[in-house]
Amino acid sequence: MSKKSIHVIELLLFLTLIVTCFNVFQFFSEKANFQYSDWLINYQAGFIRRGFIGEIFFQISNLFKFRLDILMLFFVFTLYITFYHNFYKIINKINFKIIDWFIILSPISFFYTAFEQKASGRKDIIFLSLFSLFIILIKKLPPKFQVYLMVLFTTITSLTHSGLIFYNIYFLVLFICFNYRLGIKKTIILSVPFIFSSLVILFFISSNSTISEFELDKLCKSIIEYLPNCGKGDYISTLTWGLQNNIEGNRNLWFSVNYFVFYLFSFIFCFGALLYVSNKSKIHGFNFFNIIFLCFISTLPIYIIGADYGRYLHISYISSILIYYFLLSERIITRKSYFINFNKIIIIPILVIYSFTFTVPFCCKTMPKFNYIKLID
Repeated sequence: MSKKSIHVIELLLFLTLIVTCFNVFQFFSEKANFQYSDWLINYQAGFIRRGFIGEIFFQISNLFKFRLDILMLFFVFTLYITFYHNFYKIINKINFKIIDWFIILSPISFFYTAFEQKASGRKDIIFLSLFSLFIILIKKLPPKFQVYLMVLFTTITSLTHSGLIFYNIYFLVLFICFNYRLGIKKTIILSVPFIFSSLVILFFISSNSTISEFELDKLCKSIIEYLPNCGKGDYISTLTWGLQNNIEGNRNLWFSVNYFVFYLFSFIFCFGALLYVSNKSKIHGFNFFNIIFLCFISTLPIYIIGADYGRYLHISYISSILIYYFLLSERIITRKSYFINFNKIIIIPILVIYSFTFTVPFCCKTMPKFNYIKLID
């Protein structure tokens, strides 16, 4: 990557980090229903989905007499700093072509949380942070320890946000691709503990996905100091919902033709450059396009259970480009080099319009979000 390219990426990452952390601070200050309260869910009323990290920090707060909300705020800041730092380390070794700029600066790439404020402070960042950290560490560990680390990281992410378990496929695909020299049979055998742990966690999450009103009240009492309206029609009260309730709640959206068509178009528009390049990239004789598509198909259950499609696309996209550019930098992926380089005078305005003018709504909209509407208002 040229020095100019490095400086541009550094600046965009830094600005995104500042804006995102400001969004998180604002949500925590306002005790927002989704971006704040979700982090406080714990096991004080028994094992429940989404409660792992909340329980860890609840115990730390009690042990050291620190305020829980302050601890959680700095933990989330740390996750974002870790992710953006690792993101930069992974992509800065690439000799960028014009097409790579369209991939890195897709509307749902790393700066998505800056333009779509509602995406800031979500538990998605714990997955992206640990996944990027795994990519950084994978070269330093033998395959057996890579599997142990995958089990550890995905256990944390899945028990912190149950929907993230459907993204475990990205860990598995990266592990298999990175260790392809061992042979596909051996890598699959080595992956058995990881696959088994994912299935066990999925079973436990499915078996303990809801709590009773009594348990909800007990949970709320443990965090009432930090969330005075806990359980009164807020996000935490949805823990009393079952899977059927979630599906019923999303039925109108899922079976809406406009909703499905809009987010399908958003997928094609935002993933287009990546899919194009991956179709020209090979890994051990396999077309990398098929690998990315397999990963995306494996996450489809979350689109039925939930309705935050913009958020789900963002996680898949970031995970995909991290895998792609890491394997490319390690020369595990080979790609055809004949990408057309257009005149910068033509490309830069197109890139700016493509990347920074519109983005995909976080949820429940059927029109692109104009990024500068607040500025104009």
